Amino acid sequence: MNKVGSISADVIREAAFKCMKCGTCQSVCPVYQETKNESFYARGKISLVEAVMTGKLQLSKDVEKRFFTCLECRRCESACPSGVEVYEISRAIKEEIVGKGDLLWIKKYLFKYLFPYNRRFRLLGRVGNVFYRWFLKDLSPKNPIRGIFGLFGIGKDRVVPPISYNRKGMGIDEIRKLQNPGATFIYFAGCGATYLYYGIIRSTISLLSSMGIQVMFIENVGCCGAPIEASGDLETFEMIRDKNVKMFNSIKADGIVTTCGTCGLQLKESYYDKGFIDKPVFDVSQVILKYGLPAGLKPLDFNVTYHDPCHLSRGLGITKEPRDIIKSVPGTNFVEMFEADNCCGCAGFFTATHYSIAGAIRKRKMDNIQNSGADIIVSGCPGCMMHIAEGIKQRNLKKTTLHLVEFVDMSLQGNGLLKKELAKQARLADDVKTGSGKRQMR
Repeated sequence: MNKVGSISADVIREAAFKCMKCGTCQSVCPVYQETKNESFYARGKISLVEAVMTGKLQLSKDVEKRFFTCLECRRCESACPSGVEVYEISRAIKEEIVGKGDLLWIKKYLFKYLFPYNRRFRLLGRVGNVFYRWFLKDLSPKNPIRGIFGLFGIGKDRVVPPISYNRKGMGIDEIRKLQNPGATFIYFAGCGATYLYYGIIRSTISLLSSMGIQVMFIENVGCCGAPIEASGDLETFEMIRDKNVKMFNSIKADGIVTTCGTCGLQLKESYYDKGFIDKPVFDVSQVILKYGLPAGLKPLDFNVTYHDPCHLSRGLGITKEPRDIIKSVPGTNFVEMFEADNCCGCAGFFTATHYSIAGAIRKRKMDNIQNSGADIIVSGCPGCMMHIAEGIKQRNLKKTTLHLVEFVDMSLQGNGLLKKELAKQARLADDVKTGSGKRQMR
């Protein structure tokens, strides 16, 4: 075997050779903690790679599924004393799997025929919004529609997130041209904010504008390509990347700001660090701290905790900035939850393809949230927000989850909106407990 995917076999051998088989990765892997399966964490996967490369083992479908039973949370890499680049090794094997045509069918079609095309994505968002409001918004646990979920590998007890493409709600048309702005940033919102939580976009535009920052929102930029590259479909990823690069490099700005840890890590590692774009990438928390919170923040008298998204914390090393911002909001009682940097179990497609494992991992996170006594769970990733929000609904908790920018923007607007949100969650929880209401997602 001369190559594994697009990577030289010698490079893979050298990377795998670093592994001392010490088992440190076993102690931190969320998937192993739930499955107790040696082949589902880094040491076991590296042994599988070595066996495949030497011809001792065929890359069968049973072997292939081991590499996709992974959160890509990078806990193994951050804990590894030898610095083994597990992600690169795993992605190379996934390239081989894609080359064989063995990528999961729904990923194959979504990656090829939806993700690269913004118009199709937006059309699906609009259609999805209608379908959601008609059939899924008030979906009771015994609704027969849940029987369809299994056809797509989705757990029947799932709480369906809001699906929408609400351009007006995003506040794009409210972006104003500032006189003498302190800086100009391209805002890359990502798929999660664009099609699930458009309030993140509105709050980001509102907050950064109030800080004197000129926001440039490019509507024709598509998915960053993170789930596609991580799944080994490099051909599709490169097509998406090249489209986005043309857009990014055609605009003069001080940098690119993101509100999703995964998007931020992807744009940094696979775009900026490799020289495809000429602008540095920042998480919104870094921009807020650098240019300063706006004046006029109003007290938010709530207990607040923070969940660290994996790619934001371990990937980009951003943990202090969001906490400093939360603590700067008047009246906030910040409570550090136990194991705040543990993965919530979402990991994008993982929560759809491995829902039972994702749910088991989330259980530990939800226990820690409940024990923290927090009213509000702030995070920096729409995927984490969605997964935690589902946990809140399934447990009927009187809590809510917000993005960091939504939390700060609510402080600018006053705590009325936040009180309404918490009151709504309390009513829903009471309705479910008494059997008088139906579930719905924030």
